[in-house]
Amino acid sequence: MKKIPIALASDNNLIFALATVIISALETKNQDTFYDFYVLCSKDVTAENKDKLKFIESSYSDCSINIIDMSGQFENVKKTHKYVTTPSLYKMALTSLLPELSKIIYLDTDVIVRADLSELYDFDLKDNYLAGVSAFINYFDHYERIKQQLDIPSLDSYINAGVLLMNLDAIRKDSIDKQWQNLIGAYHGSVDQHILNKVCYGKVSFLPCRFNVCQSCLSFLKDGKAAVFYPLKELKEAYENPTVFHWTGEKPWRFYDLFLAHEWLQYLLKTPFRNEIPSRKSINGINKKYKLFNKITLLKIKKGKYYLLGFLPIWKTKNKR
Repeated sequence: MKKIPIALASDNNLIFALATVIISALETKNQDTFYDFYVLCSKDVTAENKDKLKFIESSYSDCSINIIDMSGQFENVKKTHKYVTTPSLYKMALTSLLPELSKIIYLDTDVIVRADLSELYDFDLKDNYLAGVSAFINYFDHYERIKQQLDIPSLDSYINAGVLLMNLDAIRKDSIDKQWQNLIGAYHGSVDQHILNKVCYGKVSFLPCRFNVCQSCLSFLKDGKAAVFYPLKELKEAYENPTVFHWTGEKPWRFYDLFLAHEWLQYLLKTPFRNEIPSRKSINGINKKYKLFNKITLLKIKKGKYYLLGFLPIWKTKNKR
């Protein structure tokens, strides 16, 4: 069988989502693929939840789940993002945690795997440190701001950090991991992604687009704008059949009508966390309320009088002499 190492990281709050990623990978792999999962857990992950992860290992004959306790590492770091948490930094320690591995796939907890990952793992990194998919939204919507913030020549090779192939040998050889860690907390708006792209600038490869189709970038694939980076045919295929789908932005455990959220639920129901399904809402309902709120006039001034909601008089201005 072909062994493929995969790293994931989580705190106790999202351990159910991490388990869902693992199940999605196991349910969609080839028969001759064996996944070695390395789960990097923050100190708050309970013994009960660790046992649930190990139960997955006992339920599938073609995987191993190795739990690594990250207590004492990356603690008390400066918060630089409103919802991306500290476990996102754990990937920076993979070179020392797994000295026997030459490369590894890294997956965020807000993805599902929809096909075998052998092609991703076999991707030729050459002497590059990382391979990932272009972060389209950063390139098209935040180009100048991020370029200046990171002090790099361009965002032409800026990648999303949610799905990575990591060249551990090259990272160790050039002490890239230490450079990453020295920059922790340096960039507001990003926990790890800015750091990876800053330090690895010029030594990054693009994976095929289908290996990280991001929710926030779907429009760039659909309208062909992302053809700056990938052929139109590849964008179309990635949009229609992503190998890995990544819910950047809103999450499928919060909203049931996001793109492919029904598939996420199917995999969650196959995990030992199936009885802990969070209460979910409609993203369309939220959007309708937001649009309605934007249409409401909170305060209107007409002929020196103030009107609440545009029609309720509350006071009038004094005439100036």
